[in-house]
Amino acid sequence: MKLDDLKAMIKKIGTSIPLFFIATYFFLSLIVNLFLGGNPKQSFVPIVLLILTFFLILYSSTQKPQNISQKKILFLVDFILLVNVIIFITGKVNAEGQLLKTFQENTGVNFKVLLIVFGSLLLLLRIYYRKIDFTFLNTIFTVAFFLLPLLLIPALFPTPFIDVYVILKQGIIDLSQNTDPFVRTFPDIYKGMYDYSYQQQEIKLVYWPLNLYLLYPFQMIFGDLRYAYLFFLVMSCVLFYLLTNRSKIVFYLSFILLFTNPYTFYMVKYAWIDTLAFPFFVLYFLLFKKNKYIPAFLVLGFLMSLKLYYIFLLPISILYLYNNTNSWKPSIFMGFLSIIISVLCFLPYLLTNHEALFNSIIYFKNSLPRFDSLSITGYIYHFGVNLNTLNSIISILIITFILHRILKKKRSSILFQIQDLSIVLFALFIFGKQAFGNYYYNLMFLAIIYISLIAVHEKRIEKVL
Repeated sequence: MKLDDLKAMIKKIGTSIPLFFIATYFFLSLIVNLFLGGNPKQSFVPIVLLILTFFLILYSSTQKPQNISQKKILFLVDFILLVNVIIFITGKVNAEGQLLKTFQENTGVNFKVLLIVFGSLLLLLRIYYRKIDFTFLNTIFTVAFFLLPLLLIPALFPTPFIDVYVILKQGIIDLSQNTDPFVRTFPDIYKGMYDYSYQQQEIKLVYWPLNLYLLYPFQMIFGDLRYAYLFFLVMSCVLFYLLTNRSKIVFYLSFILLFTNPYTFYMVKYAWIDTLAFPFFVLYFLLFKKNKYIPAFLVLGFLMSLKLYYIFLLPISILYLYNNTNSWKPSIFMGFLSIIISVLCFLPYLLTNHEALFNSIIYFKNSLPRFDSLSITGYIYHFGVNLNTLNSIISILIITFILHRILKKKRSSILFQIQDLSIVLFALFIFGKQAFGNYYYNLMFLAIIYISLIAVHEKRIEKVL
């Protein structure tokens, strides 16, 4: 076989299977579930796996599947559902907090046995009746064995041992009492365990106001802010369904992939705020795809005010809008619109306590790498070498390359936009001072949006770049 024939075959494979999705969702899911979102033993194995996954994502980002059928996608999701069940039963998410054991102790129901029995039954039916549509049964199974147990997480684990939960809860209480939540200093619940990284800085609220605003009603009404994460996850699936002309296949894909992933339990249990961003991502990409640019960039403004690294979607969005309109004027205007909305989300603290709002940036800037981070910088630091500056330069170079490629190749498809954002975020995480499972969870739900859009088929087919 000639080299050109081999390249052609690889290219054909790349456009007939959702390789980007497999790498970004499936492989990343295995890594974060296997190592529980961190690297406490400072092993090189997860770092190698992440590096390989990154290059696979980078390679697949030049391609957009054009001839993959819904049948293949559904088969792939069925397979992932089975894998997720196995990981949930045997993996570290269950073992770390004795999830299934705690469920049995509090309800008297051996949930593990039920999951094994009904999971096996579902698999046997799937094998025996190959031509039957199992989307409804799979959805019922997911509701019974994943969504309902997720609803019990706040009751089963009322006081999770993590600073993010303690700080967010107290911040909401302060907000309800008309007290500035950004002035409170919190005690170190870890007893100095991470002083080597955070340099004994004062522990204050480092999460931006919009997070508190979104969590506030759930803490006040239901008594636990973590119900917000479940609401926003379900809302994401509903929005996806509504914005794709009520596509049942899209709702099914997003629902199964979100809720059967064992790491979702970990995200909800420990109140990681990244989950709040998912409906905003769904809204942004679907509105942008429909050429509704003004509402899309309004949503982008809200998204950027949730977490700092979401701001990297702004230059990507501006370039994609330029490629779609061939005009810089509306592109720059939309960018300013997003910035204005983002600034408004910081009120009233931008006027009364602007220094506190930037505390999260200063806090992170003054911190050193974390040994247990799922990043190259964190792993190397346990040898006593701090490569943060060098790795930050590498991240900037990768981001610059992605932005240049967008402009040069005139990439305009929404699928390419998801790919490019994923690469930028991945580069920031893997070369950052710290990155944990909640960081990479962002990439996993970007992959869910990606595969869902493939399933409903884009009307405009771009030439593979």
